[in-house]
Amino acid sequence: MWDWVGHDVVKSLGKVVSCAVAIGFGLTLLAVTLDGSIAQAGEREIKRGKVIWNNKSNCKNCHGWAGDGRAHPRSPPGPSLRISELDRESMREVIACGMPGTAMPHHDRHAYTDDRCYGLTKDDLEKEMMPKMGNKPIRPTEIEMVIDYIEARIKGRGKVTLEECEEYFNRVGAKGCAKLPKLADVTN
Repeated sequence: MWDWVGHDVVKSLGKVVSCAVAIGFGLTLLAVTLDGSIAQAGEREIKRGKVIWNNKSNCKNCHGWAGDGRAHPRSPPGPSLRISELDRESMREVIACGMPGTAMPHHDRHAYTDDRCYGLTKDDLEKEMMPKMGNKPIRPTEIEMVIDYIEARIKGRGKVTLEECEEYFNRVGAKGCAKLPKLADVTN
């Protein structure tokens, strides 16, 4: 049937079709990733989210290293994210905008300059209700990585375990982990 078409033409056509399929697949992945709610985060994003959680935004100071609300003694206690029912969009808004009237700071440098935060501006809030700026502003891509970390390592995890503690601190026998229950004891 294709005898009139040379072998090189068929080979080239195959490459063009393969490229088109790959580009289409890549664009689909990009669209899914930009949506943020469908794509699974890669390990790289999760690790970067942990670094931001620990250092840039200092989430651990109020929410605890395990996200269980066991805060640093000099920090206000944050709610346990392990039992949180917030979806990704809600987490994004809380991290970017903080929570008016609470100790939860905002991390978006433009929060409350327009109505991006709960439909409110700085003029809509009394001074004592205005969330403070977090330790450092966090870019939207970094907020996504923090959410990736929360969803992969904290949310829905239940009781903190020895294995989780050692993984977090990247050390078997890490100080403070020994008193925690083993995963097998928690799941039985």
